[in-house]
Formats: sequence, C-alpha cells, structure tokens
Amino acid sequence: MSTNELTISFATAREVLAVAIALPVVGILVVSGRSYIRLANQQKFDIDDWFIVGSLVLVIGMGASQIYGVSQKAIGYASEPYPSPSPTAELTELTPKQRVVELVDWITWVLMVPANGLIKLSTLFLYRRLFFVVRWDLFDILSLALVVICALWTVSFLFATIFGCGAHFDYPWGPLAEIGSCNTNMRLDGLMISDLITDILVWLVPIPVVWQMKMPITQKLGVTAILMLAAVSLAAAVVRLIVQWQISNGGYAAHTDVDRKPAIARKAASLNEY
Repeated sequence: MSTNELTISFATAREVLAVAIALPVVGILVVSGRSYIRLANQQKFDIDDWFIVGSLVLVIGMGASQIYGVSQKAIGYASEPYPSPSPTAELTELTPKQRVVELVDWITWVLMVPANGLIKLSTLFLYRRLFFVVRWDLFDILSLALVVICALWTVSFLFATIFGCGAHFDYPWGPLAEIGSCNTNMRLDGLMISDLITDILVWLVPIPVVWQMKMPITQKLGVTAILMLAAVSLAAAVVRLIVQWQISNGGYAAHTDVDRKPAIARKAASLNEY
C-alpha cells in the first residue's frame, strides 16, 4: 500500500533517520547548555530542570526506536504485500516488518505522552521560578491548577496508552482487527485535542504577568516575543491533530501506508519536543 490520503507527506527512511538523530542531539546540546549556565551562575538545579532532563531521556528513546525501525527496513519504506490475497488480509494478517512498525509506533506514543507532559510541567515550574509569585494571587492559582491538570493529563493518557487494549498487551502491534478493538483512534483523538488545549493554556498563562510588570513596553514586547516562540509547539500540535483526525475519519482501512504512518506521526511531532 503506497497511496496517501493525508495532507502531510510520507516521510522517507532518510528523513526519519535525520529527525531521529538530529533532535536528540540538539536536545542534548540545549539541555547541557542550560545546565552549564545554571551551574556557572551558581543557581540550584530545580524541578523544572529535572523535568526537562527527563523529557530529553524520553526523546532520546523515541529517536532510538525510530532508528531501530529504519534499520529493520520497516519504517519509511513501502509496505510489503500481505501473505495471502484474501480481501480480509489487511484486517487479519501482518507481515514481520509491519509488526515492527506497529510496535515502534506504540513505543513512540508511550514515550511521547510523558515527554510532552514533562515539557509542559517544566515550562510551568520555570514560569513560577522566573516570575515573582504572590501566594494565592491569580497567577499562583492558575499556574498551580495547570500543574495539576498537566500532571493528571500525563498520567491518564500514559495509562490509557499502555492499557488501551485491556489485558491484551500485544494487540497494539497486531493486525488491524486487534488494533481496532482497542478504540485507538478515539483515544488518540482525545489525546491530540487535549494536548493542543493544554499547550495553549500553558502558553498563555504568563503573558498577563509580563504586561503587569513595571518595565518599558519595549522589554514587555521582547519578553512576549520570546514566549511567542512556543507557537512552534502549537503548530506541531495542530498538525498532529489534523493528521489524526484524517486517519480517524478514514477508518482503519484508509489509504495510508502502514509502514510509513509512524514516520508521519514522528514528523508531525518533531517540532514539539523542543
């Protein structure tokens, strides 16, 4: 199967490798630089730093899983024909390489959910470190509420991903008939929608604080512009939501290449990790 009904193009094996190697390397450099600055300025390593380190470890794991999929000539390559010519083969059968694809896809989601959650939490705690927090003022209440929401979001969707098929833990990397019994698309729709909503809330919460600070308007605009860089993350969340919505509406037998679907998901998610 090589046709594509999605608005985002298929990612080739080379593109998957480039993303799977480049993003963890960039992440290591950025987080290492951040840690060095903390230590050089004799600032303590706080909870926001530990959360971002944890997220980096998960991103490295995502990259490693994608590299493994490419090394098996599974991810980024066209799907192999099904063993039998039966019309139901797509629902009941799976080639070894396709099974690798589905396994890597599941591992990617298992790692991506806590990675995104830790990024949200790290950002919120960084805000609370940067901006003076008056106990029980609006920013204090909103930021703490978002910390609770994002923590619950992370735990809930992580458990939903791991136990989405109940006791059938191998169903997520099985044939479509098994995957379809897990309500995967419904869960992913909820994940993508809530991910975008929480990203927007995390992005917006510090802006009123910035504009209430006693500083020249040029500095306020500068700080706001820095916060606007988070729009890249929002754009990635929107792309993921669009792609997932198209897959859901197309059904499990939509004209998408099973061996390239995780590459599409990783491509859409890549901008969000940093």
